[in-house]
Amino acid sequence: MQPDSRSIRGSIGLHRGWPFLIAVTLLLSACDPPTEPVEAAQVVGVWEAGGPGGRTGTLELKNDGTFVGVDLPDRVFYPSTFDGKYGGPPDWGTSDTIAGTWTTEWNPGTQLAFVIINIEGRGDGDEINVKDVGNRKYLSYYYTDPDSAKFLDLRRVAR
Repeated sequence: MQPDSRSIRGSIGLHRGWPFLIAVTLLLSACDPPTEPVEAAQVVGVWEAGGPGGRTGTLELKNDGTFVGVDLPDRVFYPSTFDGKYGGPPDWGTSDTIAGTWTTEWNPGTQLAFVIINIEGRGDGDEINVKDVGNRKYLSYYYTDPDSAKFLDLRRVAR
């Protein structure tokens, strides 16, 4: 008995579509998962980033809407593509200090929560993702295009 040529063509077409389906699945799984809106009180505190050799830097989000970051890796908090330090990679051999103002923001379209920082002398409106992992929140700062998955994670160490 000969198979129906239409079913053969259909199954070949299905196999040709697999690479596309796999690519879409991988792309979507690389995106940040949805989060819940956050209030300022939920992110106030000291957040720590860790580097090689036990190096750490901190970002303190204060109740008054200001922040200060100390001992952070250089080449990270430069939001302007026109700055030669934009895009990293993080340089833990040279520390960086930043300061400015901050607020929280919720994007209903992407269902992602952010801390928006305005870094004195460097730029305004820079986003730090607020991620929920289990019952803990983390901050992720993408220091280049978010699609590149180059980010610096910070975990809360004090409120």
